[in-house]
Amino acid sequence: MNLLIVIPVFNSWEALLPLIQSLKEIPADICIVNDGSDFIPDWAAFHPSAALLHHGANKGKGAALRTGFSYALEQGYEAVITMDSDGQHEPRFFPSFTEALRKHPFVIGKRDFENPSMPLLRRFSNRMTSRILSWLLRVSIEDAQCGYRALRREVLEVVETTAPGFDMESEYIIRAVRKGFAPHFIPISTVYNGSVSAIKGIRDTRSFICLCFRALFKGL
Repeated sequence: MNLLIVIPVFNSWEALLPLIQSLKEIPADICIVNDGSDFIPDWAAFHPSAALLHHGANKGKGAALRTGFSYALEQGYEAVITMDSDGQHEPRFFPSFTEALRKHPFVIGKRDFENPSMPLLRRFSNRMTSRILSWLLRVSIEDAQCGYRALRREVLEVVETTAPGFDMESEYIIRAVRKGFAPHFIPISTVYNGSVSAIKGIRDTRSFICLCFRALFKGL
């Protein structure tokens, strides 16, 4: 399967470097979407054959993912795997995603919400959003916020989103389910290295609530 790894990045180059190095043996191409970072390091030190796309200003993770998805479709890739740039997603689960893609067009990693190293606020937010989306969609959503995902081309071609920020990942689930692509979940572990989450509690919670309101009453 012709695969592209899409990684949005905003000022997290230090964490991205070891991730890129660990992906060199993975049988997939890489696309980095620079979402308006303050600086760009020497790219040759990262992965000289990877595609590097740029946003002139910070537009948000959702916008960066859409840029990566558009690139994948334009270049004819059969599937995309998304990873975060902060080093939390381990490449060792890549074979699990590719195997699941053979049977399921939309695959999401399911983190262990009982992991004591997961920050308490994230644990609460992950549980809350997953339960709300499960109720809203009448489909079991085991992890609504995990950014470690795999999508076949048939999903990328029909699912359209508009949310610019982190809520795009929940929006994607809503729109995919309504197109007939309920996500399949596979267990993964996550590395919490003390890095500060880019998710802003109050702002992103408000965005999620607005997203659910639109899904309920405005035909999202």
